Amino acid sequence: MMTGGKEILHKIKVKAGFSLCVPDLGKGKGKVSKNVTHGHDLVKGKSNHAMEDFVVSEFKQVDDNDLGLFAVFDGHLGHAVANYLQNHLFANILKEHDFWTEIEQAIRRAYRTTDAEILDKAVLLGKGGSTAVTAILINGQKLVVANVGDSRAVICKNGIARQLSVDHEPSKEKRMIETRGGFVSNLPGDVPRVDGQLAVARTFGDKSLKIHLSSEPDVAVETIDDDTEFIILASDGIWTVMSNQDAVDSIKHIKDANSAAKHLIEDALSRRNIIVQKGKKEKKWCYCTGIRDSYVLQAMRLEIAKLRSTWQIPERASTREESISPSSPTILSMHLQILLVPSFCLAILLRSLS
Repeated sequence: MMTGGKEILHKIKVKAGFSLCVPDLGKGKGKVSKNVTHGHDLVKGKSNHAMEDFVVSEFKQVDDNDLGLFAVFDGHLGHAVANYLQNHLFANILKEHDFWTEIEQAIRRAYRTTDAEILDKAVLLGKGGSTAVTAILINGQKLVVANVGDSRAVICKNGIARQLSVDHEPSKEKRMIETRGGFVSNLPGDVPRVDGQLAVARTFGDKSLKIHLSSEPDVAVETIDDDTEFIILASDGIWTVMSNQDAVDSIKHIKDANSAAKHLIEDALSRRNIIVQKGKKEKKWCYCTGIRDSYVLQAMRLEIAKLRSTWQIPERASTREESISPSSPTILSMHLQILLVPSFCLAILLRSLS
C-alpha cells in the first residue's frame, strides 16, 4: 500500500499516462517461451539528445494462452511518445473485446485509440512522435505483426528473408498526403518528407502534422511452422544500410538471440562507418561538422550512379513482398542524417529452439 509521497508520485504518473511499469525484458515462464528465445540490443547515435527508442520484449499468460509481446518504438523530437507506446499500446490491444476473434481489427482499433490518447496528451507528451512495429506471438503458432512508419519486421524461413511489415514512405503515400492537404518535398540529396519535415507518412503523435498523416497500421498474420528460424524487429538504422536478406545472412549462424541482436547492430554500424569513411575520403560531405549545405546535397546526388556499382547499399523495400538480393544492382537510399548524425539502431530477435 502506498502512503505519503509515494502515493502523490503515483497519482502524478497516472495523470501523465506513465502509470504502468516498464515491461519485463526477461524470459517468460510459459511453455511456449521455453521453446523461443528472445533478445535485444540498441545503440544510441552521436546525437545530443536522450535515447528515443524503446522496446517491449516479454512473454505473458492471458486467458490460458501464451503470448509473446515484442515491439520497437522509434521516437523523434523527444522520447515521450515512444515511452507512452511502450507502456500502453499492448495494454490497449489486449483489452479490445474482439482480440481473440478478430485480432486484425482489434489491433487496428487499438492503434487508433492509442494515437488519440497521445494527441489528447500533447501538452504533457510534447510535439514529437514515434514509429512502431509490434509482433504478437500466440501460443507459438501464430504471429501477428503490425506497423506504422519505417521500423521493420522480417521473418527468416529456410534461410530466406521475407518482410512482414510495410515501410510507410511519403513518396509511396503522396496521394493520401495531398488529399489531406499536405505535400511531399523531394529536395536533391534528401529523402521525401511530409510537408518538408517528416520522413515517414504514418506515425503516432506528431500533432502539428497529424492532419496530413495517418496512424493506420498495416497488419500481417503469419503461421509459425517448422521452417521458421527467427524473426527480426528493427528500427530504420538497420535497414538504411542492409537489405532484409543481408540482415538474415548476418545472424543466421548465431544461435543465442541476444548475441545475434548485438551482432546485427555491430554489422550495420560497420557498414555505415565504411560509407562514412568513403564519403570523407572523397570529400563529398562533411561528416565531422554535420553541416547539410548545398555542396553536400548536390555531391551526394551526383555520386549515386557511381556508388551503385561499388557499394552494396540496398534501396529500402516499400512492400512486404519486395525482396532484394544482396548481389543485385542497388542504389544509395539513405537519410542524410544517418551519415552526418547516426540514428539509433535497435533490434529484437526471436529464435526457435525446436
